[in-house]
Amino acid sequence: MLLENVANCDIRIFHDKADSTLFPVFSPLPIQIFHLPHAAKDAYFYASTNGHTTLTLSAFDSCKSRLPSCAISILLLPESFTDLKDLYNWLYFSKHWFNYTQEASHDLGRGSINGHQLFHVLVSHHSNKIFSLIYAKNSYTGTIGLHNFGAIYASRDAIEFCVQQDSQQFDLSLQKCKIKDGNIHEMFVNLSRPPTYWDVDPSHNSGYNELFNISISSPEHIRNMISDAANETLRYGEDFGMAYAIKSCFSLLSPRKKDIYWNKSSFTYSFDFFHFLRDRLEFDLKYVLKIQLQSLPKFIRTTFNLFLPVHSHTPEGFPRTRNESNDINLMTTLVEKEITKCGKSVYVALTDRFEAEYDFLRRKHRGIRFHKGDDAINSQPYGYSFKSSGISKVPRCYRSLLESGIHTIVVQNEWREIHRKRKPCRVDDVAKESLLGGGLITLFMICGVLIACAVCAAAFENQNVIWAYIVNLYVFIRANIITSSFSVGNKKTRVLWVHYKS
Repeated sequence: MLLENVANCDIRIFHDKADSTLFPVFSPLPIQIFHLPHAAKDAYFYASTNGHTTLTLSAFDSCKSRLPSCAISILLLPESFTDLKDLYNWLYFSKHWFNYTQEASHDLGRGSINGHQLFHVLVSHHSNKIFSLIYAKNSYTGTIGLHNFGAIYASRDAIEFCVQQDSQQFDLSLQKCKIKDGNIHEMFVNLSRPPTYWDVDPSHNSGYNELFNISISSPEHIRNMISDAANETLRYGEDFGMAYAIKSCFSLLSPRKKDIYWNKSSFTYSFDFFHFLRDRLEFDLKYVLKIQLQSLPKFIRTTFNLFLPVHSHTPEGFPRTRNESNDINLMTTLVEKEITKCGKSVYVALTDRFEAEYDFLRRKHRGIRFHKGDDAINSQPYGYSFKSSGISKVPRCYRSLLESGIHTIVVQNEWREIHRKRKPCRVDDVAKESLLGGGLITLFMICGVLIACAVCAAAFENQNVIWAYIVNLYVFIRANIITSSFSVGNKKTRVLWVHYKS
């Protein structure tokens, strides 16, 4: 349960068991497992890299995962840990290995992680042992420049978590404990900075910044498409460990690229927006590594978040064969079907093509309201240059075409002509499932209400007749019917009650 809820961070697991291969592969990011033998009692063992065995379970893949925004070192408390000095040795080794691997991570183009995003977690199933180890008074008074340290008592039902957050010195006396199920990284983050779903709008000239709530149903900006909450103030999101697309996150759809690459056994193709993100990310990472920034800027983290596998870049039912992949009309229809489902889907394209697609969808699907965002990604001015034109009037005439708007109308008519013969896809109405038992109960309730209403209406319309009938019945019973018979011995006596008017 603990490993399955670890956030999308670089993970290092330290243990003293026999076989490291028993750990499951549950994340597309690198997982390094360090085996610490029982006999490793030397204090300097943890500060070296030669006395342990290492197993790397997976490698970095930019198409299946994002840039790790944090690193978590998990120590499954071995039996050899007897005092606080062993704990400090583990912390020294973990931090040393973290700093050592930062140089190798630059070769992968992954950037760097600052010390504030390095988390140390001590895990044990014996609560008395782990907390007595942490809080015991010890003569070892060395200090470590550590920002995040936590201790976990893990059981099948809950996690008891003690955290020291954002401290310049490692102090075991300043711990905050909390019982909670869930993500290690979330618990670290939420104790100091709870998530918020508000943003600041500084565009007003009134002298103050206006707060507004971010809408995830109609995203106005690119950052609002990230995951379910879609807010960078969540820092690094919540539980991005899954490696598959989910419906609660936005699908980032775009036109398919014309270039298809294949070999004898397989073929691959992709979409414009995915290639744009990849090219932009490669350029931005080179710039960051060149100027040696300590942390990644916000726009690069946003780009990495859009690479998360929870966001699908392909529509449902996209072809797996080479012949069908060459059918541009089929791919366009699949994207159109995905958009018109009115789910969490976003269409991204170049300006001219986007406006043409937006106009087509509004004309052909009038019952659906399409929302157009305000962001223009990588917006840049462009123009035309005529070299060695001499006294030619072509540049001046072409400039007149651009400034008068004729060129824009020609481009719009070109796309309109392309879509003129295009047939819109059929939007199927999804009927909700209804149970027979619920339908019968509803039918009886409706019939009962109708009968009651009919009786009330009839009584109101014939109230005089009903009242006269009740009065006559009462007089009849009172005057003629009420009799009683009784006998005294063998003689029967009949008594008749008669009402006399005075």
